[in-house]
Amino acid sequence: MKKILEIFTDGGSRGNPGDSSGGIVFVLEGKVIFQSKIFFGQMTNNMVEYLAFINACVFLIEKSKNFKKKIRKVVFFLDSLLVVNQLNFVWLIKDEKMKFLATNASVLLKKLPFEFCIKHIGREKNTKADDLVNQVLDLIKSS
Repeated sequence: MKKILEIFTDGGSRGNPGDSSGGIVFVLEGKVIFQSKIFFGQMTNNMVEYLAFINACVFLIEKSKNFKKKIRKVVFFLDSLLVVNQLNFVWLIKDEKMKFLATNASVLLKKLPFEFCIKHIGREKNTKADDLVNQVLDLIKSS
């Protein structure tokens, strides 16, 4: 029986713009099967929220052959209401940089061989991805 893959993404910056990073966590049947933390350099928080999501999509597409027999649906969980509502076409995108990122994300989503949805969750439910973000930012701060 095919399962639901849950993907949690988060992005954060210290300063806006400032040092920024992203966290990605793939969960299947309650178990973390993949996680990644990425340093993005000097960016705004909204930009890195998108970039974390885009990186999750890229990884999923690259590994889709491995997942195809196991997964029937992917549920993305983000704590960025802006990104969720823009990708779900609830909110218009006025900023050109955000339009560029949203377009890239949409192109990647069309390549997914799975049914998917994008949901907003509170920060308190996105702690694993948030912890990855902060691990990178703490490391940079201590350097």
